[in-house]
Amino acid sequence: NLYLLDAKRFQPINNGPFTFSKGSIKQVSFDKADRYVASSDLDRCVSVYKATLKDDMVREEWSLLGRYRCHTRSIVQIMFGVDPETETCLLYSIGNDMTMVVFDLEASSFTTGLRMKTKVDIEQLCNPTCIAVLPRSLEEEFLILGNDEHKIRLLNMATNMCRRVYMSPLVDDPVDNFFHVSCYISGRGSQPSDYLLLQCGKHLALTKLPFKGHPLSYLTKQVAAVSIGNLVVANDGFHCFTLQNDSLIQYSIDVNVIDDHVIEDDEALDILISENAELYEELTDYFILAQMEDGEVETVAKTIPVDEIVKICQAMGFYPSDRDRDDMLNEVKYSNFVNEGSIQTEISTRELFKLFMNHRPHR
Repeated sequence: NLYLLDAKRFQPINNGPFTFSKGSIKQVSFDKADRYVASSDLDRCVSVYKATLKDDMVREEWSLLGRYRCHTRSIVQIMFGVDPETETCLLYSIGNDMTMVVFDLEASSFTTGLRMKTKVDIEQLCNPTCIAVLPRSLEEEFLILGNDEHKIRLLNMATNMCRRVYMSPLVDDPVDNFFHVSCYISGRGSQPSDYLLLQCGKHLALTKLPFKGHPLSYLTKQVAAVSIGNLVVANDGFHCFTLQNDSLIQYSIDVNVIDDHVIEDDEALDILISENAELYEELTDYFILAQMEDGEVETVAKTIPVDEIVKICQAMGFYPSDRDRDDMLNEVKYSNFVNEGSIQTEISTRELFKLFMNHRPHR
């Protein structure tokens, strides 16, 4: 059963609970405008309810908009979002069937049901664990997804293409959830500063936006002996609350520490190379061998065609799946497409090493 209560009086808004779900309700989510509320249940169904004004134009009445069994395996998370092109309200659902389903709520109705906009395969070998919307960066808007193999994917919201793959924080557990932290800091103007808080089992990790994704961009702290049951970030962005063993614990978020910790991409890559010197040297050898396939070369080029990426990864002992191969090639080809409108056809040794480290298996 799903009860909707008045926030001040804690009394039911409707005459009774909604009893449409045939399985236990796992998650409930409201959109930002409080026009819709969605729930997911163990029957692999998504239910959406819509608020409408009564005749007195003051009181709201909630009614079922539609239900949809959108996954073949259990639902992991549901989330509201906004279409970057039409500004209409969307509902995202990810499941252990490795797919993401997107519903267009503006085109849905009680008579026609929930209108599925698209269904996308987001993984091939891993189970997704969480999804969130990153704040708009330049010309692109991204969805950020985590999986149980310690990887983080950035998907373009308009095309659903995987644009980046990063390593998750270097802890034992994968990312369980993402939280956007927005806070106003004195002396930094009227615009809020944006951060991302990652829940990883018994650890919390904080990073500054725009998202960098390299291991040194995270500040990680163990906050529990076992996995955190639930986590909520306060509206001011300076505190978060966790539920652990029936205890509610409050933590303060000091964003000044992460601001002082920010490391530029080139410096972070230098550190990563120095920590993996033998691996980088091996990759460099294969980088040179790739240029000698057609015979000897007089001078070693600084770049090689992107088509050689998969061969070098296989020589290094990493055999990417078809999905991984496409993600790697698209990440390189379209890395400058938004800003420059060009497709990149060459890759350098340093860029290849960074790509290899981000995409190879965690263990």
